[in-house]
Amino acid sequence: MAQWRCGRYAPASLRRSHDSYFGSATPKFEPSAGKGAVACATLYFLLRYPGEISHSEFEESRLRTLLNWHENEPPTKYEKHRNMAIFEKQGNRNPLIDFPDWADRIEWRLGLG
Repeated sequence: MAQWRCGRYAPASLRRSHDSYFGSATPKFEPSAGKGAVACATLYFLLRYPGEISHSEFEESRLRTLLNWHENEPPTKYEKHRNMAIFEKQGNRNPLIDFPDWADRIEWRLGLG
């Protein structure tokens, strides 16, 4: 799945496998569950490691998809607990789990190389 990009699909363009969606014309993948966690983790990597992903690798539509997923599936109690456990071990945490609304305030394009 690593080569498949996250995306949204119109029903006519979908193939279904284990309740997840794959684009039939383009190499994209839309999970049926866990979209919020995927979005939060991906956005965190963009925030934590600025300049590591180029504009050409990360289209505006992908960013909008992730922001929509993040907004529509807020962090769960499990994710908040995991974030605290990671902080206790590593000393860093995902601020988008602690403050989900920050995602709308960040200029994400500035972090792309």
